[in-house]
Amino acid sequence: MTTTTLTTPQTLTTPHRPRTPPPSPDGARCAAPDVDPDWWHPRRGDWAAAKLAKTLCGLCQLKPACLRYAMQHRLPHGIYGGLTGRERQKLRRKVRRKAGSDA
Repeated sequence: MTTTTLTTPQTLTTPHRPRTPPPSPDGARCAAPDVDPDWWHPRRGDWAAAKLAKTLCGLCQLKPACLRYAMQHRLPHGIYGGLTGRERQKLRRKVRRKAGSDA
């Protein structure tokens, strides 16, 4: 388990890493040299750290592509496209329900 210290007094633990790495994020905010990659995998229940990562996602022009990637690869952990794994799971269910009701 890796622990990384943020610029704020919070500590993040990164127990989960995606098996399939995201595509090369040319121009992505998460790839900036001043951003710690561990920020995208906050400890369960660390809402402040998740909010920080989601805020940075909100500033990124690649947010839709990142979310699409995470949804296609069913990444269960980490912040991708501004959503947590749980939020992406809820979105997947909502999309499935919508597709079922349109049939």
